[in-house]
Amino acid sequence: MDLVLLDGPHAYPLPQIEFAYLFPRIKPGGWLVVDDIQIPSVYELFHFLQRESSVTLEEVVVRTAFFRRTKGVESGPDGWALQGMNRHTILRYSWRDRLRHLLGRGGPTVAAEKVT
Repeated sequence: MDLVLLDGPHAYPLPQIEFAYLFPRIKPGGWLVVDDIQIPSVYELFHFLQRESSVTLEEVVVRTAFFRRTKGVESGPDGWALQGMNRHTILRYSWRDRLRHLLGRGGPTVAAEKVT
């Protein structure tokens, strides 16, 4: 596809689902247009796209963002570690693993913890 316009439905997670199905079909150089970025569920997708290396934000006009696809993504079925939004883990949940690694007490195992 040369152009994809995401303009509803707006309820979470539907903008993200539409993106997941349609983005792989946009050819490099094609456009992804995301409308209604003032809505939090759509803004989350907009914020995600701003950190992605496979698209470039060309312009925002009022409430509509225009992204150009710059390249294909070779990330396999679950390339979460390659996504811009996942470059840094959430400290609250990862500090114990980092400390264990620094102290040489094993790899990144996940222990159940009581969340208050």
